[in-house]
Amino acid sequence: MPRRARLALLLPLAALLGACANPHRRTTGELVVGYLADRGGDLVDLVALDVGAGGWLGARVHAGEIAHVGLGYEEADRYGWHFGEWLSGRAERHLYPPACFFEGGDAPVPPLHAGTRKVPPSQLQDPPLPHECWMLFPFLCDGDIKRPGGGLLGGLDVEAAVQLPGIGLRVGVSPGEALDFVAGFFGLDLAGDDTLSRPPSP
Repeated sequence: MPRRARLALLLPLAALLGACANPHRRTTGELVVGYLADRGGDLVDLVALDVGAGGWLGARVHAGEIAHVGLGYEEADRYGWHFGEWLSGRAERHLYPPACFFEGGDAPVPPLHAGTRKVPPSQLQDPPLPHECWMLFPFLCDGDIKRPGGGLLGGLDVEAAVQLPGIGLRVGVSPGEALDFVAGFFGLDLAGDDTLSRPPSP
């Protein structure tokens, strides 16, 4: 076996054996199961796939804190998986040109857009919070647009959504969570969400 291939196999094994040093009096079986569960958790955290039940017509792309661009109007209840959170009817609204010119009132117009702020999982069923930012470099307008709990890694999320009358689809990937997934095989927890590295509750 080539030397590089052997190293690729041995480094994750070394990380696992290091965890099995068992500083918190866990059994080896518990540590192994916890390690595998953490890797699975990191894997599902890096994707988003949900549907939007609602109306109007729109399309948008959100690239972390760099760009929130789109066309049309989206108002839907979202159901599905979104970067480690299960959405069950979460109301969301996004307003982009040309729809914003017909909204009237205080509707923002380019370079601003209106949307729904991301909230922690504990607030997913609460009424949606409004959000306004620039379509390019939105963090300059609103410094609190990252996914709650995502930290720096969550600021790298990329998602695209298309909304048709009645149904829509949103897909996404998080390069930051992907980095955390790979790093986990080498004993690193960049997102701070691995239960294996935490001491058991007293």
